[in-house]
Amino acid sequence: MMIRIATELDLNVLMCIEQAAHSHPWTPSILLPYINKKCVHVGLVNEQIVGFAVLRVVADEAELLNIAIAPEQQGQGYGAMLLIAVLHVAQGKASQCYLEVRESNQAAIALYERYDFVQVGMRPRYYPTDSGYEDALLYARELCD
Repeated sequence: MMIRIATELDLNVLMCIEQAAHSHPWTPSILLPYINKKCVHVGLVNEQIVGFAVLRVVADEAELLNIAIAPEQQGQGYGAMLLIAVLHVAQGKASQCYLEVRESNQAAIALYERYDFVQVGMRPRYYPTDSGYEDALLYARELCD
């Protein structure tokens, strides 16, 4: 997998992946500012975008705001490769990386825990669902220089 910074030209492809991968997807107006701030990293296989991650670094903290892999590309290790790539970007810029994940997203939780993220908190009723809300689990990981 090749990783590069997203451009505005990628927005339509990224929105297709976002809408297919998440039950309550981000809108273009949410994603575009992160693209313009060069916070969006795309993963390419055979020159095709298979996923993306949004990583923001503020002061000494990194935050993984979003990660999405096209459903037809899931299960091939691309999510792990993208996660490793953005953690590498964050190293040297931040001492910790934070993220939040839906309590029901067991595949994502397993991925994060495999790469040394530990649960540090919870936000009750944070994420919308079709029938109400579900909790967000907060995770953190130390970053080495």
